[in-house]
Amino acid sequence: MSKKEMVLPDKVKEAVGDRKVLGFVTGFGLFKKLTATIIVTESEVIFYDPKLIGANKTEIPFAQIVSVIYTLEIGVPSFSVATQSGTTKLTLSGSKKDTHEPALALFNTLREKLSELVAVPISETHNKGLMKEIWSFYAPPQLAIMGVKASESKMAESIPDQIKKLAELHDAGILTKEEFENKKKELLARL
Repeated sequence: MSKKEMVLPDKVKEAVGDRKVLGFVTGFGLFKKLTATIIVTESEVIFYDPKLIGANKTEIPFAQIVSVIYTLEIGVPSFSVATQSGTTKLTLSGSKKDTHEPALALFNTLREKLSELVAVPISETHNKGLMKEIWSFYAPPQLAIMGVKASESKMAESIPDQIKKLAELHDAGILTKEEFENKKKELLARL
């Protein structure tokens, strides 16, 4: 993706927060109006679908993914992510030229990230028909096990940030020195 394509629309930035974005693709309707965005972060897939009032946002942690299907039907791309509890699908509006290549690149980014997590290559299947193409892959069962380890790792990584926040509360006079030291000691013991 070019640098221009890597700029998240403001509404989507709010939905993602401070999570690291590995890639995304956005569909656009009439007059370049934002219609839907699929985002891959370090730990999940986010489907963001703005409505007239508000937006639908679905976050799917990697550990819950069973399969991913990317479909290009009559020039309209869509993503489906299946978990054991159901399937979430999001269709991207816009021209094939504007959305297909970034969407396929995002599909591959997700497959590569999941492969990296489980240390096993995940192969994709590609079926091409007259008016429809389908790319898909199935997540290996190790991913669910890795999800537990990833969440534990994420928690350990956030301990220094928690200590920084506690220091700010102490500096602001909200926590006493004793409260700060006790909580800091408790957090450091988790490392």
